[in-house]
Amino acid sequence: MMTRPFQSAIRRFSRLVGICGFVLAAVGGTLEAQQAAVPAYRRALATRADLEATAADLERRGDADSRWAAGEVRKRLTDGDFRQGDRIILRVDVDTALSDTFTVRAGAQLELPQVAPLPLRGVLRSELEQVVRQHLMQYFRSATITATPLIRFGVLGAVGRPGYYYMPADIVVNDAFMIAGGLVADARIDKSTFRRGTEEFKNKEAARKALASGKSLDELNIQSGDEIRVATGGANQTFTYVAIITGVVTSIAVLATTVF
Repeated sequence: MMTRPFQSAIRRFSRLVGICGFVLAAVGGTLEAQQAAVPAYRRALATRADLEATAADLERRGDADSRWAAGEVRKRLTDGDFRQGDRIILRVDVDTALSDTFTVRAGAQLELPQVAPLPLRGVLRSELEQVVRQHLMQYFRSATITATPLIRFGVLGAVGRPGYYYMPADIVVNDAFMIAGGLVADARIDKSTFRRGTEEFKNKEAARKALASGKSLDELNIQSGDEIRVATGGANQTFTYVAIITGVVTSIAVLATTVF
């Protein structure tokens, strides 16, 4: 049984969670009606050298799961990260028509107003801004250009608003939970699984390690359409509280930065 001081602390903490969620919703823009606040907290995007090293390490392990994962990384290196339906946020200070959210079209083509389409086949998310900048500098002598790749990522199961969300590729999974409404009371994120289509590509133990690592969605080799399913039941409350606290602390830090 929880002591009265502990219950009081939990109530104060719950109010803090609500306040943080409200403020995030107020300052974060939306891509569509379902899109939640997007934290500005950022981690690294995997470079080509990072992925080469990851694939080599997986191949050295030799087990079936590692070989499959290595093949996915090698495929990513060849095909790039962008698929039809992906979204990219552009900011071009000298042209308001190019400062918008754009959708990747068939054949991994990025169609932009007033300029030629930009092919993105073979381009990694970490390479996107440089590729976009080189393309647009053909039309503008001097411009400040930023490009933010978004991932359509499913956060399902024991969260407040299960669904698929467009999220920046360089946020961490705990921020994805916050975007999807936070964890419910009996969530077991230590029993979560990552899925790609019908395949479970990170089992519960691998998922637990991935969550604990603090890596970005991009660093975890998440593709658009992938999902994480958060389990419920037999709540490991200590683990759940720690995960929520981590997410809230991150969200508080977000408020001191600029969204996008």
